[in-house]
Amino acid sequence: MTLTNQDASLRKIVTARTLEEMNAATRNGCRLLVRRIERNPEVHAKYKVVKHKQTGELVMVTDWRSEPVGQDWEDCISWSDYYPYHSPLPFAAYVLPPDLAVDETVFLADLIEEHVGMIWNQGAAFRLAGCKARWTGREFELIRPRGGVPDRIIG
Repeated sequence: MTLTNQDASLRKIVTARTLEEMNAATRNGCRLLVRRIERNPEVHAKYKVVKHKQTGELVMVTDWRSEPVGQDWEDCISWSDYYPYHSPLPFAAYVLPPDLAVDETVFLADLIEEHVGMIWNQGAAFRLAGCKARWTGREFELIRPRGGVPDRIIG
């Protein structure tokens, strides 16, 4: 699930998540703002695995409303939480264009920092994928949508 508050008039800052991407960016004259990836324990999704008794077919269910019902199905794994996001490295880098100005407001297209962007009434909480931010000359100050209050979805 992708959650953003992108403003098309803002410059987009991309995130490099591999060494190859980071090194290519520096070769192209960009600077890097390297940050640890720190998992937010509030961010999680849920799932359940059921098996068809006759065919052995497995189904991963992530929405209570789409769970197969009836005597033909049995639970393999009951409802459980898991972390739905993965990165190849334990760190990532914002790719800074050489002309990025102090106090410039930009759009961070792929946040390294984990903030909850949406809470689902079925029990999942998804990360905010992108966000406006102001460049201080050393860091980005996030300008979170709705003052940082996550969206809530029902269904």
